[in-house]
Amino acid sequence: DGRPGTSESGCKLSEFPMSSNNPSLPQFVETCVEFIDNEGMNTEGIYRIPGNKLQVELLQGKLQEDPSLDIHTLDIQVNAVATVLKNFFNDTEPLIPPSLHDELLEAAANITEPDDESEGMPDKSSKLLALRGVLKKIYPTNYEVLKYFITHLKRVSQHKSTHNMNSSNLAICLWPTLLRIDFTGKTYTDMTQMTRLPAIIVQTLIEQCGFFFHGEDEISEVV
Repeated sequence: DGRPGTSESGCKLSEFPMSSNNPSLPQFVETCVEFIDNEGMNTEGIYRIPGNKLQVELLQGKLQEDPSLDIHTLDIQVNAVATVLKNFFNDTEPLIPPSLHDELLEAAANITEPDDESEGMPDKSSKLLALRGVLKKIYPTNYEVLKYFITHLKRVSQHKSTHNMNSSNLAICLWPTLLRIDFTGKTYTDMTQMTRLPAIIVQTLIEQCGFFFHGEDEISEVV
């Protein structure tokens, strides 16, 4: 049914205090994203450059005590907030459950293939629809959090000229957080393919965010 199991820490997203604005969104996530939206759009290497360890530990502790904390009251750098948010996702259940990984990887592989309608192959729109169909299988709470976070990453990518983090760079940095692929028993060739396609999935989600999550038309060409 697309519902992920617990992580090693046993933390389900639904067990966290939720935002008053969105009952499916942990307040912890909203607090971090809103701070980054307001303060981080000009931060070099956002989500790539890790935050100061002491600041990260301080903020994690404060947000665990009060997820509605006003981060502005602390002397915390934006990269530390981004690191705390990544840690949150790494320490909770996977946003995208392992049971859907094979379907997502297959959909991503199709997207990378050139369109050839003369051979009866699906066009780009059909390929994106197939990927969206897989996303719809994600458990509702996880889907809402993924939608919220990808929409945030779309906003971040629109400021790429100031922080050098376009959709491709964001995807490279964040796919291991969003898609926890199990490489156990895989060959080097398998691992090469299995690291390329997850990045393509996340990059496509960011670039086509409106299509996947907001009922908008697909973007024919990404600038």
